[in-house]
Amino acid sequence: MQARLRAWRILFVVVVSLLVAPAALWLTTRLTEQSTLDDLNARTTSILDLYSANLAGHLEKFSSLPQVLSESAQVRAVLQNRHDRQAVLYANAQLERFAAMTGALECYVMAPDGETLAASNWARRDSFVGENFAFRPYFQAAMAGTAGHYYAIGTTSLQRGYYFSYPVIGPWGIEGVTVIKSNPEDIEKAWSGAEEKIIVTDPDGVIFISGVEDWMFRTLAPLSSETRQRLQDTRRYPGIEPSPLPITRDRTTTDGHHILTLRNEQAENRELDILGVEVNTPSHPPAETRYLLLSSPMPQAGWTVHLLADLTPMRHQVIKNNAMVLLGLALLMVTVYAVLQRLDWYRTRIMLEQSTSRALAAKEEALRHARDQLEVRVRERTEDLSKANQRLRSEIIERIRTEELLNSAQDELVQAGKLAAIGQLAAGITHEVNQPLAALQSYADNARILLQRNRLPDVDGNLQRILEMCHRIADISGHLKRFASRTRGEVTTVALAPVIAMSLELVGAGGRLRGISIHNAITDEHLLVQAETIRLEQVFVNLFRNAIDAMQDGDRRLLEITAEPRTVNDEAGYAILVRDSGPGLPEVLVNKPFQPFFSTKGPEHGLGLGLSISHGIIDTFGGTLTASNAPQGGALFTVWLKAVSLHDGP
Repeated sequence: MQARLRAWRILFVVVVSLLVAPAALWLTTRLTEQSTLDDLNARTTSILDLYSANLAGHLEKFSSLPQVLSESAQVRAVLQNRHDRQAVLYANAQLERFAAMTGALECYVMAPDGETLAASNWARRDSFVGENFAFRPYFQAAMAGTAGHYYAIGTTSLQRGYYFSYPVIGPWGIEGVTVIKSNPEDIEKAWSGAEEKIIVTDPDGVIFISGVEDWMFRTLAPLSSETRQRLQDTRRYPGIEPSPLPITRDRTTTDGHHILTLRNEQAENRELDILGVEVNTPSHPPAETRYLLLSSPMPQAGWTVHLLADLTPMRHQVIKNNAMVLLGLALLMVTVYAVLQRLDWYRTRIMLEQSTSRALAAKEEALRHARDQLEVRVRERTEDLSKANQRLRSEIIERIRTEELLNSAQDELVQAGKLAAIGQLAAGITHEVNQPLAALQSYADNARILLQRNRLPDVDGNLQRILEMCHRIADISGHLKRFASRTRGEVTTVALAPVIAMSLELVGAGGRLRGISIHNAITDEHLLVQAETIRLEQVFVNLFRNAIDAMQDGDRRLLEITAEPRTVNDEAGYAILVRDSGPGLPEVLVNKPFQPFFSTKGPEHGLGLGLSISHGIIDTFGGTLTASNAPQGGALFTVWLKAVSLHDGP
């Protein structure tokens, strides 16, 4: 009887487990995937916007250069007399200098019939001079009187490039075409360290910028026969037949998440760990990889920027959560079985006691009842404590993971803010570098003439000035490289005066401070605070740039930078005050500048992350960043940082 009852109990536990386990596993998988996809989508959307803005800035850098080149006297001379060897030599030299100065891959001039008359690579074996590119769409667009742009692989150099063209218009119409070719490898190098995979497709859907070499010149979908014929006619990818990526599954979830599954064409036999998960190593890549796909179109170029985030961590998390659920169910079923066995043992014991002594039945019954009540209370209390302990452990683990994700996201956001600031300062810094470059050319030409006339002292003077110009360019590039470096340094002792001076120098590149009165009262080298130099410079660069933008339409433009001792919560520190003479902040917006993606300027001036990033940086220093309107007018931003005494340690 007892053996049969025990067998029925075991069967009951097994049946309940088989009914509950699949539903629990399905629900766990669904909730884990949904939560992970939502978090990943929110994080990668802003990252994709930053990559798109970076690519648009790279194109904008070269878009106006063909028009500038079309106004050159040497270019017009070679077009008016294409057989004049002297005019061709002058044009080649100027194009070579222009390409070196602007960073363009190639610059060249084409006659109305499509023949290249002069080029910056005239001295190389793969020179464009004498080649005819009339079949290129960018040439046809320029000959139609409009600026052209086109991405392709060069038929002569076999180098990838993005072409910008512009018509050279003379008294009798279009005399020729100027072309600038930029190098997309600069973008790929800048994106090579990204955790996510970034690709860019042309209007036909062909991948032409990618951090994964095997994906280059592949497509996300099969090309139509008309598209393939057009690619062959324009010779956009000579000698290359674009083929689709090995996509085994393409689906969109009910929440709108686009998921691609790609087969690894180099996958071999794979190893499995104890949970049945593939062991991914360089020698044993996974057979398939799932990605979350986000896309951002670039209408001005006809491109689309795609971001593919690997979903392998999500799969591992699902397996771990399911394993924990199964373990929990197993423990619960074992507990239920043990409780049933325990209750059966109590019943058997009571029956034995009743049969041996009827006289003590009432007393034993009372004792049993009291013991049962105590056991129930202990068991309930134990279960409550176990559940509370498990919840506490889960909350601690989740909190630690969340803090790690937040710290990582903050680091990426700070770096993205610096890159965005560098992108907006790029034009000014280019102007700042072009001035000494122009001076270098002038001094070099004068030195040659002086050397021919044997005026050696004057030659020495010119060489000294050339050295000064070189040092100036090195200082500018050094400041920019230092500002753009990725840092996660510890909070140390920082002198305020050099940080303020360096921030003003970065913001003032290209004459942005021209017409603005700067009142910098922070010159004392002994004003020391707790911070980190590079990130503190990023904060002041953001504040100074915002102040300059706010004053751009004003008649009186004044930027005041002062510091004063201030104690906050019994903590000694310095308050750095940055005030401009602009219109100030509307009262309803005083508390909003530090919200992410908030900006009073247009989208062309940034994503509205500068002040939010700055607020987060100051917070990590243990300080505060506040905004208000100054009594005498204009916006006032106050940065408070903990002070460091000269007698304190680092």
